[in-house]
Amino acid sequence: MLAGLVTSPMLRVGLAGLTAFVVSLAVGAWLIRFFREKQVIEDTRQPDHAGLDAVQSQKKNVPTMGGLMIIAGVLVSALLWNDLSTDHAMLAVGVVAVLGVAGFVDDYIKLYHKPARGLNKKQKLLVQFLLGAGVGYLLMRSGAFAAGEGQPNAATMLFAPTASSPWDLGGWYVLWAAFLMAALSNAVNLTDGLDGLAGGGMAIAAGAMILVIPMVFVNVAQTHQFQPPGTAQALVLAGAVAGATTGFLWYNAHPAQIFMGDTGSLTLGGLLAYIALVAKLDLLVFVLGAVFVIDEATVALQIASFKLTGRRIFPITPIHHYFQVHLRWPEQKIVMRFWIVGVVSAVLSLVLATCY
Repeated sequence: MLAGLVTSPMLRVGLAGLTAFVVSLAVGAWLIRFFREKQVIEDTRQPDHAGLDAVQSQKKNVPTMGGLMIIAGVLVSALLWNDLSTDHAMLAVGVVAVLGVAGFVDDYIKLYHKPARGLNKKQKLLVQFLLGAGVGYLLMRSGAFAAGEGQPNAATMLFAPTASSPWDLGGWYVLWAAFLMAALSNAVNLTDGLDGLAGGGMAIAAGAMILVIPMVFVNVAQTHQFQPPGTAQALVLAGAVAGATTGFLWYNAHPAQIFMGDTGSLTLGGLLAYIALVAKLDLLVFVLGAVFVIDEATVALQIASFKLTGRRIFPITPIHHYFQVHLRWPEQKIVMRFWIVGVVSAVLSLVLATCY
Protein backbone atom coordinates (compact mmCIF):
# COMPACT_ATOMS: atom_id res chain seq x y z
CA MET A 1 0.00 0.00 0.00
CA LEU A 2 2.78 2.44 0.95
CA ALA A 3 5.58 0.39 -0.61
CA GLY A 4 5.53 2.45 -3.79
CA LEU A 5 6.32 5.63 -1.85
CA VAL A 6 9.60 4.23 -0.45
CA THR A 7 12.19 3.16 -3.01
CA SER A 8 14.88 1.94 -0.60
CA PRO A 9 14.37 -1.77 0.22
CA MET A 10 16.18 -1.57 3.56
CA LEU A 11 14.16 1.51 4.57
CA ARG A 12 10.99 -0.48 3.87
CA VAL A 13 12.33 -3.28 6.05
CA GLY A 14 13.00 -0.83 8.88
CA LEU A 15 9.56 0.75 8.53
CA ALA A 16 7.98 -2.72 8.43
CA GLY A 17 9.70 -3.66 11.67
CA LEU A 18 8.74 -0.41 13.39
CA THR A 19 5.13 -0.62 12.20
CA ALA A 20 4.78 -4.23 13.35
CA PHE A 21 6.29 -3.36 16.73
CA VAL A 22 3.89 -0.46 17.34
CA VAL A 23 0.82 -2.40 16.15
CA SER A 24 1.78 -5.40 18.27
CA LEU A 25 2.24 -3.22 21.36
CA ALA A 26 -1.06 -1.42 20.86
CA VAL A 27 -3.10 -4.54 20.12
CA GLY A 28 -1.41 -6.41 22.98
CA ALA A 29 -2.40 -3.85 25.61
CA TRP A 30 -6.03 -4.11 24.49
CA LEU A 31 -5.96 -7.92 24.20
CA ILE A 32 -4.68 -8.39 27.73
CA ARG A 33 -7.50 -6.31 29.21
CA PHE A 34 -10.13 -7.91 26.97
CA PHE A 35 -9.01 -11.49 27.55
CA ARG A 36 -8.87 -10.98 31.31
CA GLU A 37 -12.43 -9.67 31.29
CA LYS A 38 -13.61 -12.61 29.15
CA GLN A 39 -11.52 -15.14 31.12
CA VAL A 40 -9.54 -16.31 28.11
CA ILE A 41 -7.06 -17.88 30.52
CA GLU A 42 -4.66 -20.69 29.68
CA ASP A 43 -4.80 -23.85 31.77
CA THR A 44 -1.12 -24.37 32.60
CA ARG A 45 -1.62 -27.59 34.57
CA GLN A 46 0.38 -30.60 33.40
CA PRO A 47 -1.38 -33.68 34.81
CA ASP A 48 0.87 -36.06 32.86
CA HIS A 49 4.03 -34.99 34.69
CA ALA A 50 3.99 -34.17 38.41
CA GLY A 51 7.29 -32.24 38.39
CA LEU A 52 6.31 -30.07 35.46
CA ASP A 53 2.84 -29.57 36.87
CA ALA A 54 4.30 -28.25 40.13
CA VAL A 55 6.25 -25.60 38.21
CA GLN A 56 3.81 -24.63 35.47
CA SER A 57 0.66 -24.59 37.62
CA GLN A 58 2.08 -21.56 39.43
CA LYS A 59 1.36 -19.50 36.30
CA LYS A 60 -2.26 -18.72 36.98
CA ASN A 61 -4.69 -16.25 35.45
CA VAL A 62 -2.50 -15.50 32.41
CA PRO A 63 -4.44 -14.87 29.17
CA THR A 64 -3.54 -16.84 26.04
CA MET A 65 -3.99 -16.34 22.27
CA GLY A 66 -1.45 -13.51 22.37
CA GLY A 67 -0.43 -14.70 18.93
CA LEU A 68 -3.26 -12.51 17.64
CA MET A 69 -1.18 -9.42 18.42
CA ILE A 70 1.76 -10.90 16.49
CA ILE A 71 -0.49 -11.72 13.54
CA ALA A 72 -1.95 -8.20 13.61
CA GLY A 73 1.52 -6.66 13.61
CA VAL A 74 2.80 -8.84 10.77
CA LEU A 75 -0.27 -8.43 8.58
CA VAL A 76 -0.64 -4.67 8.98
CA SER A 77 3.07 -4.16 8.38
CA ALA A 78 3.26 -6.52 5.41
CA LEU A 79 0.17 -5.01 3.78
CA LEU A 80 1.56 -1.50 4.20
CA TRP A 81 5.19 -2.01 3.19
CA ASN A 82 5.25 -5.01 0.85
CA ASP A 83 4.55 -5.04 -2.87
CA LEU A 84 1.06 -6.55 -2.92
CA SER A 85 1.15 -7.00 -6.69
CA THR A 86 3.56 -9.93 -6.27
CA ASP A 87 2.57 -13.55 -5.70
CA HIS A 88 5.09 -13.90 -2.88
CA ALA A 89 3.58 -11.12 -0.77
CA MET A 90 0.06 -12.51 -1.03
CA LEU A 91 1.21 -16.08 -0.48
CA ALA A 92 2.73 -14.97 2.84
CA VAL A 93 -0.68 -13.60 3.85
CA GLY A 94 -2.14 -17.01 3.03
CA VAL A 95 0.39 -18.77 5.27
CA VAL A 96 -0.51 -16.45 8.16
CA ALA A 97 -4.23 -16.98 7.57
CA VAL A 98 -4.12 -20.80 7.43
CA LEU A 99 -1.82 -21.37 10.39
CA GLY A 100 -3.37 -18.53 12.37
CA VAL A 101 -6.82 -20.13 12.01
CA ALA A 102 -5.44 -23.60 12.83
CA GLY A 103 -3.74 -22.26 15.96
CA PHE A 104 -6.84 -20.30 16.98
CA VAL A 105 -9.03 -23.40 16.64
CA ASP A 106 -6.53 -25.39 18.70
CA ASP A 107 -6.48 -22.76 21.47
CA TYR A 108 -10.29 -22.43 21.37
CA ILE A 109 -10.78 -26.18 21.85
CA LYS A 110 -8.39 -26.16 24.82
CA LEU A 111 -10.26 -23.26 26.41
CA TYR A 112 -13.88 -24.18 25.88
CA HIS A 113 -14.09 -27.91 25.21
CA LYS A 114 -12.38 -29.36 28.26
CA PRO A 115 -10.99 -31.88 28.94
CA ALA A 116 -9.98 -31.78 25.27
CA ARG A 117 -6.30 -30.86 24.75
CA GLY A 118 -6.80 -29.14 21.40
CA LEU A 119 -6.02 -30.52 17.96
CA ASN A 120 -4.07 -33.77 18.06
CA LYS A 121 -0.62 -34.15 16.53
CA LYS A 122 -1.88 -35.82 13.36
CA GLN A 123 -4.39 -33.04 12.69
CA LYS A 124 -1.74 -30.34 13.13
CA LEU A 125 0.72 -32.21 10.94
CA LEU A 126 -1.88 -32.65 8.21
CA VAL A 127 -2.60 -28.90 8.12
CA GLN A 128 1.10 -28.01 8.14
CA PHE A 129 2.04 -30.59 5.53
CA LEU A 130 -0.76 -29.68 3.13
CA LEU A 131 -0.02 -25.96 3.52
CA GLY A 132 3.69 -26.55 2.90
CA ALA A 133 2.95 -28.66 -0.18
CA GLY A 134 0.64 -25.96 -1.52
CA VAL A 135 3.24 -23.26 -0.90
CA GLY A 136 5.94 -25.38 -2.55
CA TYR A 137 3.77 -26.01 -5.61
CA LEU A 138 2.88 -22.33 -6.03
CA LEU A 139 6.50 -21.22 -5.57
CA MET A 140 7.62 -23.83 -8.10
CA ARG A 141 5.01 -22.66 -10.64
CA SER A 142 5.84 -18.99 -10.02
CA GLY A 143 9.56 -19.66 -10.44
CA ALA A 144 9.04 -21.56 -13.69
CA PHE A 145 6.92 -18.72 -15.07
CA ALA A 146 9.55 -16.13 -14.12
CA ALA A 147 12.37 -18.18 -15.63
CA GLY A 148 10.63 -18.76 -18.93
CA GLU A 149 10.30 -21.93 -20.97
CA GLY A 150 13.45 -24.04 -21.09
CA GLN A 151 15.21 -21.98 -18.41
CA PRO A 152 16.32 -23.31 -14.96
CA ASN A 153 13.72 -22.80 -12.23
CA ALA A 154 15.44 -20.92 -9.39
CA ALA A 155 12.57 -21.75 -7.03
CA THR A 156 13.37 -25.48 -6.98
CA MET A 157 17.10 -24.97 -6.47
CA LEU A 158 18.50 -25.95 -3.06
CA PHE A 159 21.54 -23.86 -2.15
CA ALA A 160 24.01 -24.70 0.60
CA PRO A 161 27.06 -22.90 2.00
CA THR A 162 30.35 -24.02 0.38
CA ALA A 163 28.48 -26.15 -2.21
CA SER A 164 29.98 -25.76 -5.68
CA SER A 165 26.57 -25.87 -7.34
CA PRO A 166 22.92 -26.00 -6.22
CA TRP A 167 20.76 -29.12 -6.28
CA ASP A 168 17.70 -28.95 -8.48
CA LEU A 169 14.95 -30.76 -6.58
CA GLY A 170 12.50 -30.52 -9.46
CA GLY A 171 9.10 -31.91 -8.47
CA TRP A 172 10.52 -33.13 -5.14
CA TYR A 173 10.61 -29.47 -4.12
CA VAL A 174 6.93 -29.73 -3.14
CA LEU A 175 7.71 -32.46 -0.60
CA TRP A 176 10.71 -30.51 0.67
CA ALA A 177 8.55 -27.43 1.24
CA ALA A 178 5.95 -29.54 3.03
CA PHE A 179 8.61 -31.05 5.30
CA LEU A 180 10.16 -27.67 6.11
CA MET A 181 6.78 -26.09 6.89
CA ALA A 182 5.75 -28.93 9.19
CA ALA A 183 9.16 -29.18 10.87
CA LEU A 184 9.59 -25.49 11.68
CA SER A 185 5.97 -24.84 12.60
CA ASN A 186 6.13 -27.74 15.06
CA ALA A 187 9.55 -26.65 16.33
CA VAL A 188 8.38 -23.18 17.37
CA ASN A 189 5.21 -24.69 18.83
CA LEU A 190 7.25 -27.06 21.02
CA THR A 191 9.62 -24.29 22.12
CA ASP A 192 6.76 -22.13 23.38
CA GLY A 193 6.91 -23.34 26.98
CA LEU A 194 8.66 -20.63 29.00
CA ASP A 195 8.11 -16.89 29.29
CA GLY A 196 9.91 -15.16 26.43
CA LEU A 197 11.56 -18.29 25.05
CA ALA A 198 9.80 -18.66 21.68
CA GLY A 199 9.16 -14.92 21.24
CA GLY A 200 12.74 -13.93 21.96
CA GLY A 201 14.15 -16.76 19.87
CA MET A 202 12.02 -15.73 16.91
CA ALA A 203 12.94 -12.04 17.28
CA ILE A 204 16.63 -13.01 17.15
CA ALA A 205 16.20 -15.36 14.17
CA ALA A 206 14.07 -12.90 12.15
CA GLY A 207 16.45 -10.05 12.99
CA ALA A 208 19.38 -12.10 11.74
CA MET A 209 17.47 -12.88 8.55
CA ILE A 210 17.37 -9.15 7.75
CA LEU A 211 21.16 -9.30 7.39
CA VAL A 212 21.46 -12.83 6.01
CA ILE A 213 18.92 -12.55 3.18
CA PRO A 214 20.71 -9.77 1.22
CA MET A 215 24.07 -11.53 1.67
CA VAL A 216 22.74 -14.82 0.32
CA PHE A 217 20.97 -13.07 -2.57
CA VAL A 218 24.13 -11.25 -3.68
CA ASN A 219 26.36 -14.33 -3.34
CA VAL A 220 23.89 -16.63 -5.13
CA ALA A 221 23.51 -14.09 -7.95
CA GLN A 222 27.27 -13.63 -8.36
CA THR A 223 28.39 -17.23 -7.85
CA HIS A 224 25.54 -19.21 -9.41
CA GLN A 225 23.94 -16.60 -11.72
CA PHE A 226 20.54 -17.10 -10.08
CA GLN A 227 18.33 -14.36 -8.66
CA PRO A 228 15.76 -15.94 -6.34
CA PRO A 229 12.38 -14.27 -7.01
CA GLY A 230 10.52 -12.83 -4.04
CA THR A 231 13.61 -12.01 -2.00
CA ALA A 232 12.53 -8.38 -1.48
CA GLN A 233 9.14 -9.53 -0.17
CA ALA A 234 10.77 -12.08 2.15
CA LEU A 235 13.06 -9.37 3.51
CA VAL A 236 10.17 -7.05 4.39
CA LEU A 237 8.34 -10.01 5.97
CA ALA A 238 11.38 -10.80 8.12
CA GLY A 239 11.39 -7.20 9.34
CA ALA A 240 7.68 -7.43 10.17
CA VAL A 241 8.16 -10.70 12.10
CA ALA A 242 11.10 -9.26 14.05
CA GLY A 243 9.09 -6.16 14.98
CA ALA A 244 5.90 -8.01 15.90
CA THR A 245 7.65 -10.59 18.09
CA THR A 246 9.63 -7.87 19.85
CA GLY A 247 6.36 -6.10 20.61
CA PHE A 248 4.92 -9.36 21.93
CA LEU A 249 8.01 -9.87 24.07
CA TRP A 250 7.21 -6.59 25.84
CA TYR A 251 4.27 -8.36 27.49
CA ASN A 252 5.57 -11.93 27.43
CA ALA A 253 8.85 -11.35 29.29
CA HIS A 254 8.91 -13.03 32.71
CA PRO A 255 6.52 -12.86 34.46
CA ALA A 256 4.34 -13.10 31.37
CA GLN A 257 1.21 -10.99 31.08
CA ILE A 258 0.03 -13.05 28.09
CA PHE A 259 0.99 -16.27 26.31
CA MET A 260 1.13 -16.55 22.51
CA GLY A 261 -0.68 -19.90 22.39
CA ASP A 262 -0.73 -22.08 19.29
CA THR A 263 -2.28 -19.11 17.48
CA GLY A 264 1.14 -17.49 17.56
CA SER A 265 3.60 -20.38 17.67
CA LEU A 266 2.22 -22.30 14.67
CA THR A 267 2.05 -19.10 12.63
CA LEU A 268 5.57 -17.96 13.51
CA GLY A 269 7.06 -21.34 12.66
CA GLY A 270 5.26 -21.32 9.33
CA LEU A 271 6.52 -17.82 8.55
CA LEU A 272 10.07 -18.89 9.40
CA ALA A 273 9.74 -21.74 6.91
CA TYR A 274 8.14 -19.54 4.24
CA ILE A 275 10.85 -16.88 4.44
CA ALA A 276 13.51 -19.58 4.25
CA LEU A 277 11.92 -21.15 1.16
CA VAL A 278 11.56 -17.86 -0.72
CA ALA A 279 14.97 -16.44 0.20
CA LYS A 280 16.80 -19.77 -0.44
CA LEU A 281 17.75 -20.27 3.20
CA ASP A 282 16.31 -23.80 3.09
CA LEU A 283 19.33 -25.35 4.84
CA LEU A 284 20.74 -22.29 6.59
CA VAL A 285 17.45 -21.88 8.49
CA PHE A 286 18.40 -24.90 10.62
CA VAL A 287 21.32 -22.84 11.90
CA LEU A 288 19.31 -19.62 12.17
CA GLY A 289 16.61 -21.40 14.14
CA ALA A 290 18.92 -23.59 16.18
CA VAL A 291 17.00 -22.90 19.40
CA PHE A 292 13.83 -24.34 17.89
CA VAL A 293 15.60 -27.18 16.10
CA ILE A 294 17.31 -28.33 19.31
CA ASP A 295 14.03 -28.44 21.23
CA GLU A 296 12.28 -30.34 18.45
CA ALA A 297 15.21 -32.74 18.01
CA THR A 298 15.04 -33.80 21.66
CA VAL A 299 11.34 -34.60 21.28
CA ALA A 300 11.93 -36.56 18.06
CA LEU A 301 14.79 -38.54 19.62
CA GLN A 302 12.69 -39.26 22.69
CA ILE A 303 9.80 -40.61 20.62
CA ALA A 304 12.08 -42.68 18.38
CA SER A 305 13.96 -44.17 21.34
CA PHE A 306 10.79 -45.08 23.21
CA LYS A 307 9.17 -46.71 20.17
CA LEU A 308 12.31 -48.67 19.20
CA THR A 309 13.68 -49.65 22.62
CA GLY A 310 10.97 -48.81 25.14
CA ARG A 311 13.40 -46.47 26.89
CA ARG A 312 13.55 -42.70 27.18
CA ILE A 313 16.74 -40.74 26.51
CA PHE A 314 15.71 -37.72 28.55
CA PRO A 315 13.64 -37.56 31.75
CA ILE A 316 11.41 -34.98 30.05
CA THR A 317 11.19 -33.18 26.71
CA PRO A 318 11.37 -30.61 25.17
CA ILE A 319 14.82 -30.10 26.64
CA HIS A 320 14.05 -26.69 28.17
CA HIS A 321 11.73 -28.46 30.63
CA TYR A 322 14.63 -30.74 31.66
CA PHE A 323 16.60 -27.70 32.82
CA GLN A 324 13.49 -26.35 34.53
CA VAL A 325 12.26 -29.47 36.33
CA HIS A 326 15.33 -31.65 36.90
CA LEU A 327 18.19 -29.15 37.13
CA ARG A 328 15.91 -26.57 38.75
CA TRP A 329 17.37 -23.64 36.83
CA PRO A 330 15.38 -20.43 37.26
CA GLU A 331 13.14 -19.77 34.28
CA GLN A 332 14.91 -16.49 33.45
CA LYS A 333 18.29 -18.26 33.35
CA ILE A 334 17.02 -20.93 30.94
CA VAL A 335 15.48 -18.35 28.63
CA MET A 336 18.55 -16.11 28.69
CA ARG A 337 20.88 -19.01 27.89
CA PHE A 338 18.65 -20.14 25.03
CA TRP A 339 18.73 -16.58 23.73
CA ILE A 340 22.52 -16.69 23.89
CA VAL A 341 22.44 -19.88 21.81
CA GLY A 342 20.16 -18.03 19.39
CA VAL A 343 22.59 -15.11 19.10
CA VAL A 344 25.55 -17.45 18.54
CA SER A 345 23.64 -19.36 15.85
CA ALA A 346 22.67 -16.05 14.24
CA VAL A 347 26.33 -14.99 14.08
CA LEU A 348 27.26 -18.38 12.66
CA SER A 349 24.57 -18.03 10.01
CA LEU A 350 26.05 -14.67 9.00
CA VAL A 351 29.42 -16.33 8.53
CA LEU A 352 27.91 -19.20 6.52
CA ALA A 353 25.98 -16.71 4.36
CA THR A 354 29.30 -15.50 2.95
CA CYS A 355 30.05 -19.02 1.70
CA TYR A 356 27.21 -19.37 -0.81
